[in-house]
Amino acid sequence: MPYYGEDDHVVGELLRPIGLEDRIELFRKADIGLDVLAKLAEPHIISLGMTKLGQRRRMLRACLQVPSRDCQIYPG
Repeated sequence: MPYYGEDDHVVGELLRPIGLEDRIELFRKADIGLDVLAKLAEPHIISLGMTKLGQRRRMLRACLQVPSRDCQIYPG
């Protein structure tokens, strides 16, 4: 993945270990950085094409592990 900025790097590092590295470019194109990621609800994740329950659950769990006081994903 090309380096676009700190948020892109962190989002990529969040997605790779959970098997969602194919979504990195999608998050970049949607301009989703940590500030937006922190406020995503499950319907937002679905709108990004993550329709499989396992993908969504892994995404929600991974974000909660980000060392940021602002990173909390709210249930949809």
